[in-house]
Amino acid sequence: MKKGLPFKNESVSFIYSSHTFEHFTWAESLKIAEECFRVLRPGGVLRLVVPDLRLIIERYLRDSDPLASHRFLERLSLGHTIRDLVHPGANHSQMFDQRSLVRLLELVGLPNCQPAEFMESRIPDICQVELAQRRNESLYVEAWK
Repeated sequence: MKKGLPFKNESVSFIYSSHTFEHFTWAESLKIAEECFRVLRPGGVLRLVVPDLRLIIERYLRDSDPLASHRFLERLSLGHTIRDLVHPGANHSQMFDQRSLVRLLELVGLPNCQPAEFMESRIPDICQVELAQRRNESLYVEAWK
């Protein structure tokens, strides 16, 4: 990614990213989103799917188990552990809620941003790429140029 996306300016109609942006720092996310904006053609759609921090927090607050805090922190995957040696990049560098994900896209020049739902998209045939197993934990946001 250091060299940018390997596409010409305004040459891509659709970009789909699922459970990726949370593995980058905020600064890296901005650079990648800028690249997405650069390569999107007018009318092109960027769909980002990330773990929904709000949902994770709400589940934690409803959990009466004395060890709920441990599960909450484990679910965030923000700590860097021995797992990094086995699977680098497995942990999250940041988490998003709807406001922060929309803000990321606005900052790179995509003012047309809105929350989306599972399998509801401006991207045709979204059903060919959207994975059901993360449906109940994901935040979906689409932006278009």
